[in-house]
Amino acid sequence: MSASIPASYVSLHTPGVPKEHLIHAEIVAVTSAMRKNARWSSTSTYAYARNAAKLNGSSMALYRNGAGAAVGGGGAGGMGAGTSRREPPRESDLMTAFDSLKRDVSRIEDVSELPLPTLLNPFIDLLRSSFCTGPIAVAVLSAIRTFFTYELITPSGVDIKPALVELSDALARLRFEASDPASDEVVSLQLLKVIELMMCSPVGASLGDVEVCELLESVLTICCQMRRAEVLRRSAEVTMHTIVRVVSARLGDLDPKEAEDQLERDEEAERIRTEGTEGAIEASAASDTVDSPESGATRPRRDTDANIAMTGTSTPAPTNNNTNLRPFGLLSVRELLRVVVNLLDPTDPAHTDSIRLTALGIITASLTICLPHLAAFKRSLLPIITDSCCKYLFQLVASADEIQSGGAANHHMSMLILERSLRVIGMLIGEESLRSCMKLQVELFLSFVMDRLAPPPAPATALNGGAPNLQLGVGGGKGGHAPKASNLGRAKSPTPGPDVPSRSSMTLSTAGAPEGEDEDAAASEAGSSNAPPRLGVLPARGETRELLMEALVHIAVRQPSFVPDLWVNYDCDLNCEDVFDKLVKFLTTDAGAVPNYTSQLMSLDLLLSLVNHMASRAENPPPEDQKLPQTSEMLALKEQKKLLLAGTARFNVKPKKGLTFLEEKGLLTTAKASNGTGESRNKSLATFLKKSPRLDKKLLGEYISRTENADVLREFIGLYDFRGKSVADALRELLESFRLPGEAQQIDRITSTFAECFFATGPEEIKTQDAVYVLAFAVIMLNTDQHSPNIRKRMTFEDFQRNLRGVNGTVDFEPEYLRGIFDSIKKREIIMPQEHTGQAGFDYAWKELMNRSQSSEPLMTCNTARFDETIFKLTWRSIVNAIANAFTTFDDELVVQDVIAGFRQCATLAAKFQLPEVFDFLVSSLSRATGLLGDNNSNITPGLTNFPIVEVDTQKVTVSPLSIRLGTSFRGQMAAVVLFTIANGNGTAIRDGWAQIFSMFQTLFLHSLLPAKMVQAEDFLGGASTIPLQGNASSPVVTTGRNDGGLLFTLSSYLMTPYAQEAAVPEVTDRDIESTMSAIDCIAACRLDELYLQIPQLDVRSLVSSIKALVELADRRTLQPLQLEYEEEDDRSQRNSRPLPYDPSSVFLLETMISLTLRTEDKIEDIWPVVFPHISSVLSSAPRFSVLLIERAVVGLLRVTLILAAKPNLRDQLYIALDLLNGLPATTLSAVAEQLVAGLSLLIKEHRDAISSPTEWSLVFALVRVAAPHYVASKPAFALVSEIVSQTTQNPASWTDSLAGLVAILEEFSIVPSRALMNRNPRRQNQAQEAVSLQQGNLERGVQAIDHIWSLRAAVPAWIEKSSNPPMEAWKSGWNFVLLALGRQSSALSPEIRHASINNLQRILLGPQLLQQPDVVDPAHVFFNVVFPMLDDVLSPELDEHRGKRELLETRLRASTLLCKSFLQLEVGAPSAHASKLREIWLILLDFMERLMMSGGRQDQLYEAVPESLKNVILVMNASDILVHPPPMTNDTAAPPASGQEDERVVLWNETQDRLEGFLPGLLHDLLPPPPSPAPTEQTVLPNTEEAPVPAQS
Repeated sequence: MSASIPASYVSLHTPGVPKEHLIHAEIVAVTSAMRKNARWSSTSTYAYARNAAKLNGSSMALYRNGAGAAVGGGGAGGMGAGTSRREPPRESDLMTAFDSLKRDVSRIEDVSELPLPTLLNPFIDLLRSSFCTGPIAVAVLSAIRTFFTYELITPSGVDIKPALVELSDALARLRFEASDPASDEVVSLQLLKVIELMMCSPVGASLGDVEVCELLESVLTICCQMRRAEVLRRSAEVTMHTIVRVVSARLGDLDPKEAEDQLERDEEAERIRTEGTEGAIEASAASDTVDSPESGATRPRRDTDANIAMTGTSTPAPTNNNTNLRPFGLLSVRELLRVVVNLLDPTDPAHTDSIRLTALGIITASLTICLPHLAAFKRSLLPIITDSCCKYLFQLVASADEIQSGGAANHHMSMLILERSLRVIGMLIGEESLRSCMKLQVELFLSFVMDRLAPPPAPATALNGGAPNLQLGVGGGKGGHAPKASNLGRAKSPTPGPDVPSRSSMTLSTAGAPEGEDEDAAASEAGSSNAPPRLGVLPARGETRELLMEALVHIAVRQPSFVPDLWVNYDCDLNCEDVFDKLVKFLTTDAGAVPNYTSQLMSLDLLLSLVNHMASRAENPPPEDQKLPQTSEMLALKEQKKLLLAGTARFNVKPKKGLTFLEEKGLLTTAKASNGTGESRNKSLATFLKKSPRLDKKLLGEYISRTENADVLREFIGLYDFRGKSVADALRELLESFRLPGEAQQIDRITSTFAECFFATGPEEIKTQDAVYVLAFAVIMLNTDQHSPNIRKRMTFEDFQRNLRGVNGTVDFEPEYLRGIFDSIKKREIIMPQEHTGQAGFDYAWKELMNRSQSSEPLMTCNTARFDETIFKLTWRSIVNAIANAFTTFDDELVVQDVIAGFRQCATLAAKFQLPEVFDFLVSSLSRATGLLGDNNSNITPGLTNFPIVEVDTQKVTVSPLSIRLGTSFRGQMAAVVLFTIANGNGTAIRDGWAQIFSMFQTLFLHSLLPAKMVQAEDFLGGASTIPLQGNASSPVVTTGRNDGGLLFTLSSYLMTPYAQEAAVPEVTDRDIESTMSAIDCIAACRLDELYLQIPQLDVRSLVSSIKALVELADRRTLQPLQLEYEEEDDRSQRNSRPLPYDPSSVFLLETMISLTLRTEDKIEDIWPVVFPHISSVLSSAPRFSVLLIERAVVGLLRVTLILAAKPNLRDQLYIALDLLNGLPATTLSAVAEQLVAGLSLLIKEHRDAISSPTEWSLVFALVRVAAPHYVASKPAFALVSEIVSQTTQNPASWTDSLAGLVAILEEFSIVPSRALMNRNPRRQNQAQEAVSLQQGNLERGVQAIDHIWSLRAAVPAWIEKSSNPPMEAWKSGWNFVLLALGRQSSALSPEIRHASINNLQRILLGPQLLQQPDVVDPAHVFFNVVFPMLDDVLSPELDEHRGKRELLETRLRASTLLCKSFLQLEVGAPSAHASKLREIWLILLDFMERLMMSGGRQDQLYEAVPESLKNVILVMNASDILVHPPPMTNDTAAPPASGQEDERVVLWNETQDRLEGFLPGLLHDLLPPPPSPAPTEQTVLPNTEEAPVPAQS
């Protein structure tokens, strides 16, 4: 198997001259150098030392499994196993060998057929010779380099592998006589070039593991010799990196299982062959001195035998036996990593920082190539990486600090080591295959880094008020199994005292609860906070902090699944820290709190990268891995972990309570669950106590050693496997898990139980259980004696042995057994858990970590969107808050853009996971940054200030302070654009954030920055118009004439009012204009109009939230000032007397509210209850607000009623709205009459069915009545009424409910001309013309109104039929509507109205409709309620005062005619039905006729007309046999008996005669003379003697 050698590693050339010429030239060059050596024959040579110094008392040499075929293989040519090396040549043979080589080259036709040993042996022998000097070595190395460069040595060469074995051996053991340092450095440089060329050329693939290891060792030795020239060492490092890459690349060509199996077979074979000898070749390490010749001469050589002597006289046949020598592979890589990793050990004083820095560079070069393949070699390479490499790297990271005792040079070196260490750690953690095998190591590193980066914690209070208890261990934290503390400093660093943590140590600070503190409260707090103990390390500062932050960012950014990996693998693991929670807390705190720009920036970058990864997964979800757990499972584990932490915290306060709590929560197996047997409970409890690293070790020891817990103690110790271990090792393992209590009885109980369990394993050296007991105590005492600083004279082995005589049953322990125990305790102290500090503590913690890693689940890579929703829900608030803080902190535009992208990604995630609270938080955060919120509680508006308006490219631009400020604020513009970009399309997810959005709308409106469509007000008349920013709200309500209608006139009236004072217009500069244009462009980019149009499309919940926010803002702006004013007023009588100033914001907010309501018809049921209270409150205090605000409220309310009318279930709200309008003051209604009428017209036209009852019609007509006197609104109002009249007369059955209200409103229109005449002031000269213009329209409408009342007669029968009253009452009520109205208007001041009313009343009274139902007709009701009151009014003195008698002549003539004709029609025409009332009506008629006759005087026309009218009536009555002359009577004739009718006639005649004689004497006699008296006749005298009365004479 050949390695893949990158072509770029070497550059080979095809020679332009024959190869034999090249060989000859190199031979000449070497021999010439030899001849120049003046001391060639000297035996006293000074060999340049190249043997490595011993570092840390051990060899730096790469481990090699013996020599020869066992590892490297052996090929033809005798370089296999069992061979021996050629004897070194003599001095005279060296020159001869080159002569022989010349002859061999000259004899062979093709140089490529020359065996490579023949070609190279002369050069190799010269290099091995003790007579080799620097110039000679340079010449030889240059020759070999030429051979490689021009392909004289190729993989297909004859006997290539034996030749390479010899050549690599010679290069690795090169020595020469030292001369001056510069010349010696040249030799080393040439050596490095040759080694690099040899390894990187295609020939390198033929090298075996032994050869590669030797070459690596040679280069590494030069790298580590600190006294060498800097250039040489740097060249050596470059060469080392190059060949390390070549070696590491071999892993990609190997099959991991096959390679590891082969390696194990080779090692086993070597072990059997060597039979206990060391399996490593010791190599020299870095040395700072030049060895003596003697030391160099004794360097060990590889023992090989050669079947063919590599001399010039030997010319074997060309063979190519390359198949039996195995190329280098896994062994080379393993030994490379093993040696280089060992150089990192910070506790080894022989390894300097420079050596560690070099080793870090080599490891980096190797990992760059082989990193993806390391995890596959689980038995050979992975343990080196996960154990020693990680351990030393973590120690190096922890030992680096900002301040070093050695000054600037040491500080620089420390920073270099820290940077290289972090780089290697980042590479290891960044590789997914390795990361899965380093779960606990990753946890340790991330926790430590965050603890170093976090701000210093508050001083902790230790138990009993003492100093902090500093310890290293696996307990106390959420992930306590990982080592949290260690003395990671160098051996030369002094150990700090117990009260002062070392800068170079990572120590865990644990503090219990203070004495007297409530235990349950303390435990609950500890469990709920879930906060790990703080590491006793100083916070990183300066460059250290930056490097740690860069490493953290590098690790996180490279891993898209970094966030879910942490949460799933650590936060949801019962035995790990909440690393993710810790990371988020750190990042969100550091991104905005730490006063360090670079640190803040990197924290922000990392935070944004985490959000970016989640957003990317949300938009493009990666394929799901079904092997990953479900989110519900993780949440259950998280909750279980929370309970476990709470129980552990309780245990650390009071063990019994803690265990009870855990049992109640089901985290321990109970006795009840085990069928009543206590064995299962004790074992479960013991298992929990042993495997829970968070438990306080002191309390644990006290708990298990109590008498009542003897069974638990037995189960606890029984969990340990003591088989094959000595008592010392068994005790060491046991006592590392808890601290021995202080009481002797408890110690005795633990020791006795230990003896029982240990003896049960059957140790061969111990006879009885008691012997174990005694020996255990002796070991504890020995441990104290050997390691206590207070004991000066320490126990010897003899003392220890003497103390144990006869204890092992009846005999002594074997001396060897005791010696092993004694040596073990002396070399390695048994350290109690709370005493694990410094390096020993770290070693213990690391051992625990590695032990736990064996049973720990591998780290899962969770590159899935499955967990993102839960993670984002847990962290969004702190993340968004941190981003918002960063947005206000950083000024760099690029950073601000990154922050803006973070906001957008948070919005994407919130939309994906349906989290409206995130949008609210985003809107709140960004709105503050925009500077557009303004002071919404202030009543000061821009209406008091005239902002200058300039024209830019035919566009009028308002320059305000806000537009200038926004235009110059990059951050504000970005915040605005992002805010509204987020809101656009995500409005459904916004709830409380609408308050800020509408507040910004309001601010932009006040500064003329809103799009035109958003500041327009719509009405029923003029369409859309812009809401004015200036006006005078304190001006009185306008009720008189105006030339235009609707909103436009209202606005112009405000702008033209004398109260609208113009403020001084400030001057603007070009820069102000430019800033304003920038602000306008920013607002355009925000697309506010699009957002505004999206609001009605929101779902119900979001829409209601937006409307509520708008209403709340409008209440604050509109109603709150009024409420505050009420609270400040002492005099309650002054309320409602002073109008508030005009506030354009109130109008804008109200108009926005109405506009949104109108565009949400389908959701009106939910919106109207929110909107109506505000409108109602505004209209209820109408006199206090500006007319424009009230007009907009009325218009808005009417527009909404159109929607309410279309909803049958909301009809009641329609009537409530109309009733609210009816409650407005008359002056207010008059001011909004036009809009009112227009709205009502549209309502009746589109939703006629919504108004059906008389009450509802009365509400409508009551509002229309307000417009009757209005000079503009009266016209559309009358048109509306006329339309209703037309509909009523055409379809009476459907419109009967409107009859009463309709007649009333028509009568109101008919009254208007009379009122105008009554209010006219004759003193005003110009009023006559005004009256003409005003009266003309009113008069026409008044006359038409009277005609409409007459036409409504057609609807009366239908109304009577529909009425539920008795027929007579229904007839009266129905006709009353029409007749009473006409009767009242018959006395109007306007003659046209009077005449029209009398004429139409006469038409009804004389028409057939009134008598359609003769059985229910009541003429008396008509006369007493209609005709007679009308005549009273016509004859009233007030009418005379206003109009004059002459003007009333015609009216009274008409009235007299109506009276007479209606009497004849109603009474005379049906006398039989109502004879009882006829006499009374007739007599009243005569009274009125008398008054009419006398009203004008004798010269008046009426004086003559009245008698004529009476004559006609009398004649008709006489003809109808109603008014007849009584029969004449004689004295001698008795009157016949009279009936009742005859008596009525007589009475009627007599009363008529009496009344007429008063003002028309003789009229009745002239019209109806008495009949002639009859002739006297004889009659039978009756018994009655009474004389008949004599008839009266006329």
